[in-house]
Amino acid sequence: MLGKICLLILVGACTAAGVLAIRQQRLVAMHDMARSVERSAELDRKLWRVRADIAASITPGKVRTMVGSLGELKPIPIYWNPPPVSEQLKDPALIGEGNGGGAVGAGAAPKSKSKSSKKSSGSRASEGSRREH
Repeated sequence: MLGKICLLILVGACTAAGVLAIRQQRLVAMHDMARSVERSAELDRKLWRVRADIAASITPGKVRTMVGSLGELKPIPIYWNPPPVSEQLKDPALIGEGNGGGAVGAGAAPKSKSKSSKKSSGSRASEGSRREH
């Protein structure tokens, strides 16, 4: 009987210690999270200070002077609907100079319609002609 009581006390003490350890881990995690949020807010404030300093020091005239020293500039074409990757890999102009360099599809012009889309457009035309008859 005495052994059972000692065992119950020991199990209760171990359970209490486990619960306290879990509580302590939760408190440490919450503290670390709060510190991370504070650090993130401080970095955001620093970022906005730097942006404000840049905006105060840059004027349109300074930008024109800096751009003028670069020479002629051409816009980089950006296409919202690039060709599928399988078609890009077939086109050597999109891959680079043969050395594997260059980004696939970066600034690449969209290719003409593939054979499958031509077939589908042809079938649409024949469907339209069938409807007319």
